[in-house]
Amino acid sequence: MTKTCFGCLAKFKKTTDAPIPHPYIGAIAECWDVYGEILNKEFSDPAYFKVHRTTVDAYGAQHIGSREDRRARQSANVHLIALYLTVSKKASREETLMFIRNATKIKRDWPSLIQRKSPEWLTVQDIVKADNPLSHAHLVTRWGQSIWEAYEDCHEDIIRTYKKVMREN
Repeated sequence: MTKTCFGCLAKFKKTTDAPIPHPYIGAIAECWDVYGEILNKEFSDPAYFKVHRTTVDAYGAQHIGSREDRRARQSANVHLIALYLTVSKKASREETLMFIRNATKIKRDWPSLIQRKSPEWLTVQDIVKADNPLSHAHLVTRWGQSIWEAYEDCHEDIIRTYKKVMREN
């Protein structure tokens, strides 16, 4: 029996009936567990950790959560903007972190983003297969790019939100 993650839409072998594992990230427990495997690999080896920022932003942007929850809207927007900075602007890790700090300093009301229904993107199931740091970095980079591309119809709004947040700080 399989379960479909309502965030990334990947199919997982059903292993649990556990509740949603995070208060505002829209993922099923099986997907969250695979994400945890990836994080464990990154935190255990500096060579894997080099793309950690993109890993976090890709997962957060891919798993939007409830449109009614301010925290979920913030997470979706901040992670998508971070992907914009990383993928499109080729911003440094420091510049991306500066934006994230500024963006989360105050609890503002973020716009809703609509979860993609049939995206062509990579998921944690693709990333977890990497068997060396170079392959991992390549897959994580492609993962971030595939998510940014999936939201192509929102790029102007996302960039406008980024500029507004940076003006407010």
